[in-house]
Amino acid sequence: MRDRMLIGRALGLLGAFVLVVHGTAEAQDRKWLPPLVEEVTIEDRDGLLFSSPGGLRASPRGGFVLYDWGDASFREFSASGDLVWETGGRGEGPGEFARPLDYEFDADGNLMVVDESNVRLTVLDPNGDVVATDRVESARQILPTGFVPDGWAVMPVLKGDSLWVSRGGAPRSVLSPFGDLERIVTESWAANLKSGGVVVVYRWSSHIVWLRPDGSIRGVTQAVEPIPFPEPVWLNETVPGVGRFRGTKVDPNAIELTQSQPAYDAERIYMRALGRTEHSRKVVDTYAIATGEYLGSYRLPHAVSSIAVLEDGRLVTLEVNLIPTVRIWRIE
Repeated sequence: MRDRMLIGRALGLLGAFVLVVHGTAEAQDRKWLPPLVEEVTIEDRDGLLFSSPGGLRASPRGGFVLYDWGDASFREFSASGDLVWETGGRGEGPGEFARPLDYEFDADGNLMVVDESNVRLTVLDPNGDVVATDRVESARQILPTGFVPDGWAVMPVLKGDSLWVSRGGAPRSVLSPFGDLERIVTESWAANLKSGGVVVVYRWSSHIVWLRPDGSIRGVTQAVEPIPFPEPVWLNETVPGVGRFRGTKVDPNAIELTQSQPAYDAERIYMRALGRTEHSRKVVDTYAIATGEYLGSYRLPHAVSSIAVLEDGRLVTLEVNLIPTVRIWRIE
């Protein structure tokens, strides 16, 4: 236990570990797309439907799945907003969760959940029942099955330039997609595409990296919202019983990324803007999957914490301020 506490302290000193790319992004002009049309509203005014909703994923069955941080449960809703099933609970037992970092659907419609605290991947069938568990170390996100032959891969936490690790396999490393610039930000998010490819964005960068289904880099796009790289804070600390740690820590006041969400259709990817501007969390930007070209932005009336795109092309948004609310929008 003492060793784990010391290691935790060391990671805390490193904080948000980042290696800085020089220069700042140049902004593009936003192109506003036609207003969204609200079709379904799910409000939890009585506090009986949600506890503390955290994120959305589109379901291959036409609706969406919502993860609730408050009671560590998953709920699937239909495309019309009706509750289909609910499962989970906080704990360490089968079908219980402690700190899920990612959840994605596989080709069979099963929901795969990476739980950082329980150090495992849990697989839920289309009815929400547990069908499998696997132990995974230091996993952050689930990546497409085409990346590795054993069925799934995960993006690791704080693994330097390693992009993913697979079950029983060694980490896969990639060259920096930024050419002659130094190195990439290590904390990143991925959005899995129907083609089997991936879109990756980095926490303090407005670069969008497009990966082919085999994991190789297809291209890099400059996002419409500029995110300048922050000045690093240099660390040189000694933790008793653990050793000396050196690295850089990002200024806590640094502007964060335009975060890529696993929200997509066959042609476009949707990204929720998090930058510290008047549009923060109220804008969804779209980019062409084939070319990486910026296509335009949707302006939302309220700040949202998560988005998803249903199989029929409608946009789902989650609001957590005051009254937790899920809205389903028709895209004109």
